[in-house]
Amino acid sequence: MVLRRGDQTCPCQCHWNWSWIDGCFGITNISPTDIDAVIERNGRILVIETKHLNEELPTGQQLLFEQFSRKAGVVVVVLWGNRDMPEYLQVCTGGVWGAMRPTDKDSFRRGVQRWFETAEQLKRGLRG
Repeated sequence: MVLRRGDQTCPCQCHWNWSWIDGCFGITNISPTDIDAVIERNGRILVIETKHLNEELPTGQQLLFEQFSRKAGVVVVVLWGNRDMPEYLQVCTGGVWGAMRPTDKDSFRRGVQRWFETAEQLKRGLRG
């Protein structure tokens, strides 16, 4: 099977095929990307992207996430694993990627809770 730009490899076939806007960005390789989860709390933003094990983060997404993370209060996390079973994560802050490290549901959940608590402290700090 030959995949064309915009073809889906996932079984759900639920993603839009954006190839119909090819050419809108001049002579470039620019194409739309999706983000799996974004949470905002009191001006803090947590961006989460999921990938299957051994799936690479496309260059365009990597560059986008680096730009996002350069904004104050934005943290990007990429999770690798099978669906709903994170095994590795990598965090990008200030445009810099940390090392990939092992994780699981419980440790990732604790990290998200810490992120939320930090955002809540910011809220209290602004009011006080």
